[in-house]
Amino acid sequence: MPTRKTTASADVLRGPREQSPTENSRTLVDHTGAWLSTINECQREIMDFIQMRLSKDGETTRELFNCRSPTEVAEVQSRWIQETFKDYGAETTKMLAIYTKQAATVVQNKR
Repeated sequence: MPTRKTTASADVLRGPREQSPTENSRTLVDHTGAWLSTINECQREIMDFIQMRLSKDGETTRELFNCRSPTEVAEVQSRWIQETFKDYGAETTKMLAIYTKQAATVVQNKR
């Protein structure tokens, strides 16, 4: 009987053991709801973040129009840059937490 050659990528796609089409379908159905839930959670998080950032950016723009000196402009811009980096860092952490939670759930369900 000839041996079948497999590639590493085929092993990853197939998983630790070959699954029948029925098992593949069941696995897909089992995890589709969880992934849709995760996508929904991510979309809500992104929309909330965009809304928050647009609000802050508008506030900063209003502050810039009220500045009376270049020093005031530099202070407002400096504060805006610091807050922006802090906000994006916090948002990245939130998004990673959402994906990590989902991945942990999938791994736990496979055991």
